[in-house]
Amino acid sequence: VLFLLTLPLAIRAQESSDKAVSKPQATASPAKAAAKNKATSAAAKAKIDQQKALALSLLLSLANDARNFPDQRLRARTLSRIADALWNADPDQARTLFRKAWDAAEVADQESARRLEEERQRQQAATGGFALATPPDLRSEVLRLAAKRDRALGEEFLDKLKEARTREATDASSPARPEPLDTPAAIKQRLRLANQLLDTDVERALQFADPALGTITMEGLNFLSFLRDKNPAAADQRYARMLTIAETDLKADANTISLLSSYLFTPHFFITIEPGGGQQMSQMNERTPAPEVTPELRNAFFRAAALVLLRPSPAREQ
Repeated sequence: VLFLLTLPLAIRAQESSDKAVSKPQATASPAKAAAKNKATSAAAKAKIDQQKALALSLLLSLANDARNFPDQRLRARTLSRIADALWNADPDQARTLFRKAWDAAEVADQESARRLEEERQRQQAATGGFALATPPDLRSEVLRLAAKRDRALGEEFLDKLKEARTREATDASSPARPEPLDTPAAIKQRLRLANQLLDTDVERALQFADPALGTITMEGLNFLSFLRDKNPAAADQRYARMLTIAETDLKADANTISLLSSYLFTPHFFITIEPGGGQQMSQMNERTPAPEVTPELRNAFFRAAALVLLRPSPAREQ
């Protein structure tokens, strides 16, 4: 019995003795831990830099190979995508590659146009009609990637494209007579580019679109409706400027007002009246509800409409 009573005391004494002789485990000092972390970070950074250098070397090697591709379409697409990937690391080299890509795209587009015309003539001679699939526009592809990276380079390519379109129209054997409501090709191309940029960079899209928004066009108003989904204030401001243009433009007529009405009442849907009295309807995107605009902007539209529609008709030439 005495043994059983003294056993707990002995156990507690042993535990106390064990605690007394046990020592805490040594821990690394903060200075050593910091040095170890610094060394690890330096090694990781060196590895990343090595991988970047390898990737850059591979891109440049592929670019050198792509310059000799016999397929101009493949050459243009490869060079433009390499330039896009290379831009952050070496903008000057990327800019050079974009220009090489443009040259290849120009040749590819000309060759596609030549083959398309040959096929049109062949089908027309055989059947009296033709049905053709439009080939890809390589210059537009290069333009979109370049403009995303550099506005000045985008403007350079737009100017080149405008000159090329002018030459093509001049060289045409029987150029079509432009319709009064037809949007000039240069404005169409600029707004098409702006629409492509709108999803990723609104500011860059506006830089390219603004020069084309000084003219009231279907494409311009369609762009403003897309812009309003991203930045209502910027879109409304530019629309108000168009209303002012309409008020002072002596050539503005009922079709001008019809185009302007789309922004407020039927976004992306346009109705115009042909000279013979017929209607022409254009659906440029899926129908969307009328936007919530300020009463001031709506009143500005009705004021511009009244000024244009109630304006005395110009006297006919005798």
